[in-house]
Parts: sequence; structure tokens; C-alpha cells
Amino acid sequence: RCTFRVGDAARTPRPARGPAPERTFDAALMIGLWSFELAAPRLRSLVPPGGVYVIDDAVRLRPAPAGSRAPTAGFPTRADARAFFAALGDELLAERVTPLPRVRAMNRAILAALRTRAAALETTHPRLRRSLRAFIARQASASRTLETDLRPVLWLVRRGPA
Repeated sequence: RCTFRVGDAARTPRPARGPAPERTFDAALMIGLWSFELAAPRLRSLVPPGGVYVIDDAVRLRPAPAGSRAPTAGFPTRADARAFFAALGDELLAERVTPLPRVRAMNRAILAALRTRAAALETTHPRLRRSLRAFIARQASASRTLETDLRPVLWLVRRGPA
């Protein structure tokens, strides 16, 4: 009933303006690759009108205060994303924002796995120690950001007629 095809969205030829590509899919998804502003036009070019696409990104729960210098200040809000999809002529079918307890649990599990793998690499490649530790520190910092007013979100969108 279903065939899955994996592809590299950055390498797959995409149409410029004009007709849709010859090959379209009923559904397309992009997980953790590009922001929704970049992903939506690309994915909608792969599905026909009425087809669906799924995007994984992050959004602010509240608008940033004026003049904010917080690391999350430049991220769009859920309302911004909804307006973007509507401006494309697409229908937002579902939006799932990951609750904070789940974000914390995911962050702990991911960081634990990264630390375990980094420790194993350090034993066989000691020269990578500094780089691996810097990588883990960056990941820990990014994880903490998702525990502020920024949250992972998953959107299911139906492409409109345009």
C-alpha cells in the first residue's frame, strides 16, 4: 500500500517557477534539515495539490520582547508559522509542540548516547578528544535552548491548489 523513497532534498532537482515536477508523491517529509520557511516550498513542490507534507522545526512559544538579545529571539512563533503556511495557500492539518517534560527526557537520552559514543571514540582516536568534548558542549547548549521558550514542533500540512 505504501512505498517509501529516501532522497537528498539538497541534491534532488527542484523546479524553478512553473509546472510541478513530473514525479510527485502523495506525501513528503523533512525532519530536522531546514527551517520551515525553506522546507515548505521544497516539499510542496514534491506533492500534488491535496498532497501532504510534514516538517519538523522549532518555534518560540511567545513573541520575543522588543530589543531582546536572547538566542531564541530570531525564531518565529507558532502564529508566524501558521501565517506562512496560509500565505502559501496551504492548510495546516495538525501541529504538535513537544511538551517540556518530553523535551527534557529526549535531551537527557540524546546527550547520554552522545557522551557514550564520544568516550568510545576517544579511546580509539585520542586526538579527537578536544573536538568531541567541544561538540558535546555545543549539543548540551542547544539542548538547553529547547528547554526555554523554544520548542520542537511537527507540522502536517495539506498543499493547496496553487
